[in-house]
Amino acid sequence: MKVLLFYKNNKKIFNSKGEISTEKFEINQIKKTCFYDDKYFSSSSILIAVAYDYDKYFGKYGNCGIRYASIECGAFLQNFQLLLSEKEIYGCPLGFVDNDALLGIEEPLIYFIIN
Repeated sequence: MKVLLFYKNNKKIFNSKGEISTEKFEINQIKKTCFYDDKYFSSSSILIAVAYDYDKYFGKYGNCGIRYASIECGAFLQNFQLLLSEKEIYGCPLGFVDNDALLGIEEPLIYFIIN
């Protein structure tokens, strides 16, 4: 599983081992392309994407790989939401964000937005 964090013109990528890479990313591109009609998404918003490595899951679990990846993704997001709610930070899970190619994500499973 891979977690991508888009915030303040940065894109941070966390892999399953917790390793991080950081790239520059224009957050306003997300607003213009993905949330152009949403008045609540701004340059201070945070977009979190959870993705998976199809080949690894398929190699390990066969045709059930996507199901297991979806379960793991959901469990991660649920625990993340519980952690945030303890800190009184709330967000909204999204099942789809238009234009995954803009974000550089090959196999997105779910998105989460914090305003």
